[in-house]
Amino acid sequence: MVKLILRDKEYEVKPGMNLLAALEKCNIVPESVIATRNGEMILDDEILKNGDVIKLVAVISGGSCHCERPAGAKQSLTLHEDCFVVAGGTTPRNDEGML
Repeated sequence: MVKLILRDKEYEVKPGMNLLAALEKCNIVPESVIATRNGEMILDDEILKNGDVIKLVAVISGGSCHCERPAGAKQSLTLHEDCFVVAGGTTPRNDEGML
């Protein structure tokens, strides 16, 4: 089986289907998540294999974490390990999804 994890929910689907079909089967809007396998982003047409664990990160807009910009810097940020950059901003997250 393939396990999909979104926040505190786990879904199981049969191997052999692509990510898009798996998301639709679980009633997850594909545009609302970013899928990762072993820490690497995967695309909608990726075929899921038996034993895969797919972590789904909810996509949100707006907000900011408390990452700090070095004095005098315009673009460079010192990011915390629980944040990632989306479209030039920072977004707080954890392994189960967005905070």
